Amino acid sequence: MKLFSTARNRKILFAAILSICALSSKNILIYNEEMIVARCFIGFIIFSRKSLGKTFKVTLDGRIQAIQEESQQFPNPNEVVPPESNEQQ
Repeated sequence: MKLFSTARNRKILFAAILSICALSSKNILIYNEEMIVARCFIGFIIFSRKSLGKTFKVTLDGRIQAIQEESQQFPNPNEVVPPESNEQQ
């Protein structure tokens, strides 16, 4: 999978780079540790979603199903049990 394969994606990337350069030169965009870490984290999330989205979906769907099956095995402790069913036990 190519990340910037289409012309539209290239234009968006070019516009983003130009806007970052312009904001930096006017001292509107200030670089400190927190902003760099935040941008890297957002970039990582976007990259992970694009490249590993299907893998995450399959993994999470399997985990959801396992949790649902596990929750059906045990009764709900907050559920009100009618008195006649207590007598049968």
